[in-house]
This record gives sequence, C-alpha cells and structure tokens, in this order.
Amino acid sequence: MSQANPSFPGRSVYASSSKLPDRTGSKPPGPAAPSQTYTQSAFGRRPEQSYQFGQSTATHAQHGGQGVRQSMEKEPNALSELSEEQRDEINEAFSLFDLDRDRHLDYQEMRIALRSLGFTVPRPEVSQIMHAHGVPKPQFKRGPPGKGQTAYHSSQLLLPQNAFQRVAAQKVFERDPSEEVERALLLFDPDQRGYIEVEDIRRVARELGETGLEDDEIHAMVEEFDYDGTGSVAKEAFYTICLQ
Repeated sequence: MSQANPSFPGRSVYASSSKLPDRTGSKPPGPAAPSQTYTQSAFGRRPEQSYQFGQSTATHAQHGGQGVRQSMEKEPNALSELSEEQRDEINEAFSLFDLDRDRHLDYQEMRIALRSLGFTVPRPEVSQIMHAHGVPKPQFKRGPPGKGQTAYHSSQLLLPQNAFQRVAAQKVFERDPSEEVERALLLFDPDQRGYIEVEDIRRVARELGETGLEDDEIHAMVEEFDYDGTGSVAKEAFYTICLQ
C-alpha cells in the first residue's frame, strides 16, 4: 500500500516501502478509499525488465489470421490505455519465455506466456494469432507467396515482441476486473478457504523476497479489514475493497 492510499489491496507485499499509513486517528465511517485493480496496483507489478514496447520491427506473415488482425485493429489504443504496471507485467511474461533472447516467441512459448498472464487461450486461437502476426522461422523462410504455395504452419512461425505486446495488451485491457481480484486473492489463499490470515501474508512476503514488511504491519493490515472479528480478512471483504 502506498502511503497515500490506506486500502488493503494497495499495500501489497510487492511494495518497497516498509512504512504503514498513519492509522493513529479514529477510522472514519463509510467505504474505504478507491483502490486500483490488480494489474494497476502493486499486486500485479513484476520486476523491471530491459524489454521495451515497440523495439521489434519485424514484418508479419501474410497467411491467414485475418479475424485476429481485424479484432486488434478495432482496439488500436489498448496498449496506450494500460498502466506502467500492466506493461511491466506483459514485458516480464515475454522475457520469461524468450529463452534465446531473440525477441520472438514460438507457438508454445507464446501460449504459456499468455497463460502466465492469466489467459488460457485455446490452441486454434493461438494458431490464428501466429498466422496473423508471426514471421517465419529462419529455416522455413521462402520466397513471396505464389500460386500453389501453402501457408506456413503455426509451428514454423515466431511472434515478434511488439506483436506479443499488442496481443497481450488487448487481452489485459478487456479483462474482467473480478478476474484480476481473483488472481490477487489466490496469491494469499491458494487453497480457496475464503479468508486471508496473517500467516498467508507473511508467506507471500517471504516468497516474494519482501524484507521490509514487519509482523506488526501485517497484523495491522489484517486488523484494519477484519470486519467480522475472526482475526482474518474474509473473501467478501477483500472483493469489496478491491472492486469499489
């Protein structure tokens, strides 16, 4: 949580600050302050990467995939509408699966990269994306399309970095906010018990290498949003805080 926003989802274990907001005064009645959605907040933020938007200039394959291309053309501003945190998330997903650092993903790498962002994309759609925006692998390159020449198979194509960014940006832009909250909740409640305890926050902080979050801060966060006096943050309270 940043110091300017005292709501639970903003004070993430991803945050670098070890200071809590001032809670010395009495808590005013009424709803908590508005909070950012998952990918707009520190919950969805990942480490900075060297990859930047628009660096790849490779041309796209010309075989098939018109439906996917036209769909993306209908949302030309999806990339510009994303927050810096959301762009970081997309760049991190790309870098994790660009194993040979050639700024391209093959069919399987692209499918898994999208899954890491929370999108389970059917294989036919992955093939459409590859045909609409992919370029041939070097060993499969051939001359200009001619009569009788078959289209490239999706396994023979690579997706450039900038194309992946646009595809992922559109999916993030269209994502249901409730799905983002569910992803955030699963970080702390992987067994889906329906509540978050102090130990859950402590575990996530440890897994993410957050060393600046003290136990008294964790207890203070849980206490602030423990509306039913159970010593935990209920799933319903978590959703209400994140979606208001």
